[in-house]
Amino acid sequence: MLNVKSYAVALAAAVSLGAALAATTTDWKSFHPAGSTFTISMPGDPKAQSQSNNNDVAGKMDFTIYSLQTDGGAYLVQDVVLEKMPQGPNVDDAMLKGVQEGFMKTTGATEVSAKVTKLQGYAAREMVLQKGAVRFKGFTLNAGSHNFIVLAVVHESKVDSGEVTKFLESFRIEKG
Repeated sequence: MLNVKSYAVALAAAVSLGAALAATTTDWKSFHPAGSTFTISMPGDPKAQSQSNNNDVAGKMDFTIYSLQTDGGAYLVQDVVLEKMPQGPNVDDAMLKGVQEGFMKTTGATEVSAKVTKLQGYAAREMVLQKGAVRFKGFTLNAGSHNFIVLAVVHESKVDSGEVTKFLESFRIEKG
């Protein structure tokens, strides 16, 4: 199954082999995929991978991962469009925590920090995870029928770098 969890395992391996210690790319570009509901800045042109599957609760789910690996680490956005967004009390918190826990289980990462918050008015969970010297910093966010995961995958020495901050702070939901 194509998803951010399995993709991040491969990225973490590359970062842990020292890719994050090399020079960083400075050619940042605004990226807005055709038909998408978000814009983000990345230090290059990301690649896209897509897949669909079905879930008893959410119905049809269309996954698209936009990813870019650089000398300084990796950047990725997963956009999952849900046919039926689960409803009920505390569903956002439970869903966002479940996304993080699933990611941790699949990658073997552990939590450094996490907090429930609002980003651009939407329910979100900011997180920093670790696996060895690799850090996954970002957030998962529910916006309408979309669940986003936005992550920078870098060496621990770069987790608070300007590049990571620029990437994460550049994410914008396009409100129609």
